[in-house]
Amino acid sequence: MGSLDICEAVLEIFARFKRTNPDILYLCDPVMGNNRCFVKPEITSFFKNNSQADIITPNQFEAEFLSGIKINNVSDAIKVAKHFHNLGVKIVIITGINFQDEKYFQVFASNATKKYLVQSHNKEKTLILQVQEIYLLVFFWVFI
Repeated sequence: MGSLDICEAVLEIFARFKRTNPDILYLCDPVMGNNRCFVKPEITSFFKNNSQADIITPNQFEAEFLSGIKINNVSDAIKVAKHFHNLGVKIVIITGINFQDEKYFQVFASNATKKYLVQSHNKEKTLILQVQEIYLLVFFWVFI
């Protein structure tokens, strides 16, 4: 989302859908950066102050930025997930985690009762498509 107007329009549209279908889910991937922020400050402020998503899928950098908590280990990932859960987010999936061994792709997933860390095979031999498959597997296997 390149501007604050677009961010606000998305929330407005979601609110309309939610009134029509209260069971609809809102998944937010707060694309803001990877190792550094590449969006305008008003976009980062928007994501920090508008946590209406049912599901959030930040990468490690975005999760740390939005929560203010550095992720160095599983305990930290749990703290970050709890931060988002306290804001009303039902499911948190943090992608691209590198705290155990940078040779592996890792995804952390959490809901109110379950927490999972999923690790891929060797990163150097894993195709990006396989990473996406891991991500989808975690989501559907754990939470649906």
